Amino acid sequence: MLSFHKKISSLFKFYKSRKSQQYNLPVLFGIIYKLNSIALFIIPIQAIKSVSEGSLSINIKNIFDSLRIPIPPEEYIYQFFFISILFALISLITIKRLKNNCILNIKYRMFIKFDKLKKSDLNNESYEFSQKNNEIDNIIENSENILFCLILSIFIVIYDLQIALILFMGGLFYLF
Repeated sequence: MLSFHKKISSLFKFYKSRKSQQYNLPVLFGIIYKLNSIALFIIPIQAIKSVSEGSLSINIKNIFDSLRIPIPPEEYIYQFFFISILFALISLITIKRLKNNCILNIKYRMFIKFDKLKKSDLNNESYEFSQKNNEIDNIIENSENILFCLILSIFIVIYDLQIALILFMGGLFYLF
């Protein structure tokens, strides 16, 4: 429990510093990627339900109303979900590539800085370089997971408070 608290507090301290600015974009892409992955799980389920019933569910209509998006006519529900799934797949692939490119740019800048130091011991240099690469990956992954959990928690609380309480209590029991 104590190490978990230390990791989170060190992550927040890191994001208050100027060094963290280069990590913001890949973390944002990672969060969008995870949300998009969940959408690719939920959209087909909603599509099957809506196509079999012949109309969109009330939850989807409420979301569309709150976002001021026009609700598709009932005769075009199949096409609407097909386009939604196709768009989600294309955006998933694009976001993954953008995130990987951002991470490669960070690692490349780190390599350039590291290369300028020119140490004599090549084994030590390669070990330190691989440690820095792992550190970059860990920072991005931990940041993604923490922010994704916070965003997902907010969505769950907004969607259904009872489900949120059950999940939070289960998470607390797991933590302790």
